[in-house]
Amino acid sequence: MQVIALSLTHLGLGTLALLALAGVREVGRGFFTLCGWSGVALAAAGYALTRVPTGQITDISQAAAGAPQAWVLASLSALSFAFGWVFLRARRRGAAGPLIRLSGLLAVAALAAQGWFFAASVRPGASAGLCALSAADFVLSAGVLGGVTVAMVLGHWYLVQPGLAIEPLARLSGAFIVLLVARIALEAWAVTGAVGSGWLSLTPPPGEVLPFPVLVLSQRALFGVLGPIILAPLVWKTVSMRSTMSATGLLYVAVALVWVGEFLSKYLLLPLRGMGAA
Repeated sequence: MQVIALSLTHLGLGTLALLALAGVREVGRGFFTLCGWSGVALAAAGYALTRVPTGQITDISQAAAGAPQAWVLASLSALSFAFGWVFLRARRRGAAGPLIRLSGLLAVAALAAQGWFFAASVRPGASAGLCALSAADFVLSAGVLGGVTVAMVLGHWYLVQPGLAIEPLARLSGAFIVLLVARIALEAWAVTGAVGSGWLSLTPPPGEVLPFPVLVLSQRALFGVLGPIILAPLVWKTVSMRSTMSATGLLYVAVALVWVGEFLSKYLLLPLRGMGAA
């Protein structure tokens, strides 16, 4: 349950964080209505699930339900978007833009606070470095989820607005590539630390072919790393060619892969458990 809660929260806040890259002056109000309120609803659903009793007490469930500072920042992010959307409805895009950008910054701050609190709760006595690593992990995970999702939805928007400028999709595609590369680099470092610390054992238990964490990690690498890193340059190339339909098709596949990969990553939480508490 808590894995689902974290996944929904990161997808929702990641959507709010990346939404401003679309540009309120370049894309219609309908796009911000769909993506923004979906982000708010997903984050709210994630928070609601953290309050559902699971029948057992675990460090992870307690940490996911905590982080009050993160939820305050997330609420402010949703509120800022709501005010921005009201200005969009009133056709005051100049006033809406700063509020939607502020919503994105508050969403990033909420993710960082959640990651920091999560590490401190799961690993009592964790160093500031480990907490910062956890915060970066949460921000990048949400950024990849939100970036690919918002880009895919925007790609579909070109079907109803053929004259839409290509720059918003180019910005989102570029952000997705940068965030994906940073995410992969951080996770590779975390895997190295997990193996070195002994948390991730490559030796299968008696009677088993593979240890369960290695099995999950292999699926994580396939869906969340290998697939998206192959598709990302192709997305950029098709966007550069202004082939929005092809880019949208590639992004559709990338969304499915990234969602599955990031969901699996919540089972591993390598930066929190593999790098040591000191």
